[in-house]
Amino acid sequence: MQDKVQEEIIEEFSMFDEWLDKYDYLIGLSETLPPIAPEHRTNQYLIEGCQSRVWI
Repeated sequence: MQDKVQEEIIEEFSMFDEWLDKYDYLIGLSETLPPIAPEHRTNQYLIEGCQSRVWI
């Protein structure tokens, strides 16, 4: 299941040639999601290396 989801994400992002288009798409996706619950805003879910704080 996880591999299928990962493949779908890769496929979606592969349709963009420019990094800015990928960035805009990602920002658009983020605006459709509910806020992350405070209990999930921990280092366990934090993505390192991002310009902004990002949790998955």
